[in-house]
Formats: sequence, structure tokens, C-alpha cells
Amino acid sequence: MLRLTAQRYPKIVAVKDTYRKLTYESLLDEVRRLASYLRDLGVRPGTLVASCLPRGVAAVVTQAAVFTAGAVHVPIDADHPDELVSRLLDGVNARYLVVERERRVIGDVRQIAFGAPGIDESSPDEA
Repeated sequence: MLRLTAQRYPKIVAVKDTYRKLTYESLLDEVRRLASYLRDLGVRPGTLVASCLPRGVAAVVTQAAVFTAGAVHVPIDADHPDELVSRLLDGVNARYLVVERERRVIGDVRQIAFGAPGIDESSPDEA
């Protein structure tokens, strides 16, 4: 659906927050890059990928990218303290966590900083 909307309305603003706004074309591009990056890290269909991001562009891109990668999105409130985030990750057994800033979480979870340089270098896949 996102791909079709981006084809029809590429220059229309799709999502915005206080700091950024993306057209449908830009949104689709960012979703594809992040989905590709997640796959390169080992995310496969059915993998649980948590995100701990404030509401906004990054959260929308992450959710769409996780779905594009075929994974399961587990949103966690960015305002939760690190101890609670750790317990929630352990409770759902998520192996990946997309964050805006690094969190002090306990357990075997790979933290992925939204906007990390490696994400921009990934080649886009079909979303």
C-alpha cells in the first residue's frame, strides 16, 4: 500500500513531526533502507524487533521497515525507564531494539540506533 501511494503521490508529505517531514517518496526510500539493514543484521520473517522511539518520523519509518522485512514489530514507550525496557524485552524475547539513543538494557539484545551511518549505505530492497 505504501509503495502504491508513493507512486501516485510521491511529493505529498506523508509524515512529519517537530523536526522532520518526509514525502511519500522519501518515506518509502527510508523504509527500504532500514528494512535492508535489518535483513543484513539477521532479521528474518517472524523475528521480534522492538522499537523504543518517541512518536514521530523515526517511529513510523521503523514500524514500516520492520513489517517490510517480514518481522514482528514490538513498540515500547520511549519514556519507560531502562529497567522496565529490559524486563519488557526479556518478556517478549526480542533480539533487536531500534532506539534513538543507546539504552542501558540487560540481556542479549542488539541495539540499532535509528539513523546510524550503516543504514544509509544499505542498498534499497523492494518495499
